[in-house]
Amino acid sequence: METSKALVVMDKNVLEFQKLAMPEVGDYEVLFHTKACSLCTLDRRTFLGTRNYQLPFLGGHECSGVIEKVGKGVVEVRPGDKAIFTSGYCMQCGLDRSGRGTQCRNKGKMPKHAAFEGWIQGGGLSEYLSIPAWQIIRMPDDVDFNHACLTEPLACCVHSIPKARIKMGDTVTIIGLGIMGYLQMKLALMQGARVVVSETDPGRQEKARANGAHVVVDPSKEDAVKKLRSLTNG
Repeated sequence: METSKALVVMDKNVLEFQKLAMPEVGDYEVLFHTKACSLCTLDRRTFLGTRNYQLPFLGGHECSGVIEKVGKGVVEVRPGDKAIFTSGYCMQCGLDRSGRGTQCRNKGKMPKHAAFEGWIQGGGLSEYLSIPAWQIIRMPDDVDFNHACLTEPLACCVHSIPKARIKMGDTVTIIGLGIMGYLQMKLALMQGARVVVSETDPGRQEKARANGAHVVVDPSKEDAVKKLRSLTNG
């Protein structure tokens, strides 16, 4: 029997490789072969026990891969295509059809991406997944898998720009230059904003300066609020 290797959180601070049955591909589904998977803080917190998810837990919702097989009715992708996949939207409810898929109330009713007895959040930490075709987004042939798997966190940051109403000439403060902070910084710069980065780590401070931050503040050495008020006339 063909199997799919998966990395599973069994308990707090306990990871285990498991062999799952190869997913079956039904009509309007594809077989997705994971090539790269980045780790969300959700995965990390579940592993550390600070996020209360049902265990065992199969995570990985920031991933990229290759379409290995397509079921009947799939027309937009074909075997060999590079791709990513979205969250488990049903695309049958009014929320999904009006562009509010993150609020879909039917995710728990959708078929599981993997033959796994436990909680699945994405499932990209398994080699193979069975995914509805409408959750698949095809990537260019020359895309780097390691870059493509950051599409989901980048999309979160992209959505935050209009929500924050950032426009040219605004001053934007990024608190902490982790991965999401870095993406937010670059997007704010593209909007024409003046960007201030508040960061204590010297390496990240240098990264901020090298990538366009106008001002870098170390809140462990100076009053960041006072500095921001002086930069923005109060």
